[in-house]
Amino acid sequence: MKAQDIPLPENWPTLIRQAMIHAVSLAHFDLICAWSRAADSGIQNVRLKAKLDKLQTELAQKNNQLRIMSARLSRVPAKKRPYYLPTERMEILNHKAACAWNLKQTAEAFQTSPETISSWLKRIDDDSLVNLPKPWNKYPAYLRYVTQQLKSLVPRLGKKKIAEYFTRSGLYLAATTLAEHLQSGN
Repeated sequence: MKAQDIPLPENWPTLIRQAMIHAVSLAHFDLICAWSRAADSGIQNVRLKAKLDKLQTELAQKNNQLRIMSARLSRVPAKKRPYYLPTERMEILNHKAACAWNLKQTAEAFQTSPETISSWLKRIDDDSLVNLPKPWNKYPAYLRYVTQQLKSLVPRLGKKKIAEYFTRSGLYLAATTLAEHLQSGN
């Protein structure tokens, strides 16, 4: 008997969809078990590999989520898409800088046009267009915010490297002060 000769069950499409959901759930359960065994391992290399695998899995899941959401948003005509808030525009420009993206890459990632991103950059001094999340009337609070943003955009930066960037900008802050700023953000 050949595979083509085997009759399919009546509810075949429904069964396939359900089987897919169950298979993915079982795969997730298997991953959780493997990660927990590795976390309890006495061998540091095993723990590090499990942590790397977990981070790669989370990244793949976030990329899939982003792909689905981008596909949905791309079906909405550009003129009818919701506008970004001024604080979100600032975050997009920070993200652009952290990733070293050009206008086209940034526009594609955030479902807008390169001209729009260019306009934001040209009018960055306009508070109604691009703005920080909250009003900064105290300088230490602003420095804390900038330190935390740098750390979130480029997680590998340490307190000494962030202090170097501040120094290059003409501001001296001790690494211990920056460490306090980073801890207050956690």
